[in-house]
Amino acid sequence: MDFINAAKISEAKFVFMKNELVFLEIALIQFVLKKLISKNFNIMTCPEIVKNELINGCGFNPRDKNKSQIYNLDDDSSLIGT
Repeated sequence: MDFINAAKISEAKFVFMKNELVFLEIALIQFVLKKLISKNFNIMTCPEIVKNELINGCGFNPRDKNKSQIYNLDDDSSLIGT
């Protein structure tokens, strides 16, 4: 794990996982996904870009428009927040 370089890019308490630890993380994710599938869960991913009307429909309205954490791509779409 690389805490030092992660802190330079993000901030304290973040980490870069490297080498074998990456394989362990992926294996754990696959293990959990297989368990969920065996219990008839539907697995899906969501898009990273959404229409602005959806963001507005969720009621996300920052108080200060200059401090918004919404990253607009154009007039119709933005990046999701998570």
